[in-house]
Amino acid sequence: MHSSNSDFYFGLLRVSVAQLLAARGFDRTKASTVDTLADLHVRFMGLLVKEVRALAVSYTHLTLPTN
Repeated sequence: MHSSNSDFYFGLLRVSVAQLLAARGFDRTKASTVDTLADLHVRFMGLLVKEVRALAVSYTHLTLPTN
């Protein structure tokens, strides 16, 4: 993915994080706070996908018949 695509999607995530904060009652926040929370979200989702993938591969190996 190109840098401009990454920047675009990260910008969308920042908007979502800001909306979530607003919904929870945060009227104002620093841009660095939104950036940090968005970055944490990206890292968490990356770890979650990695773990789910590992579990899926493990499950597949357990359930496939061996001839």
